[in-house]
Order: sequence, then structure tokens, then C-alpha cells
Amino acid sequence: MKSIESYFDPFPVLETERLLLRPITYADLDEMYRYCAVPAVSEYTTWDAHQSKEDTKGFIDFVMSRYEVDKLGPRNYDGSG
Repeated sequence: MKSIESYFDPFPVLETERLLLRPITYADLDEMYRYCAVPAVSEYTTWDAHQSKEDTKGFIDFVMSRYEVDKLGPRNYDGSG
């Protein structure tokens, strides 16, 4: 039986006319901060609202480290890095 991670190797890029799903990069920092800093958004996520772009960079670091070890994106990010 294949693991769920095996379906993401290589990580797929899914694109439609209105949507692009791809791995997160540091180029996404500003846009991610805009929504990660909204308390109403973080209410439904595994992270607290970001208080600074450094919080968002830490989140991106975490996600990218998961990519490096062939894991899916964030599961239980607690903001502690």
C-alpha cells in the first residue's frame, strides 16, 4: 500500500484558470502574512495569527523543512519553529 506522501513525489503543481496550487516559497512571504495575520483566518488553522512577518517566515521555514524530508505540508505547526 502506497503512503499518502508517495502521491506527492514529486510535489504536484495544479493549475486552473483561477487557481494555482504549488509548493510554498519565500517569495510568498508578503501575501501569506496578509492572511496569516488575520485572527478570523487563524481561528480555523493549526497556527495562531501571525504578529509579524518573522512569524510567517518561521512558518515557511517549517513547511519547507517538511518538503525536504518528503513529508506533506504543515500538520501541527505551533509557531515555535
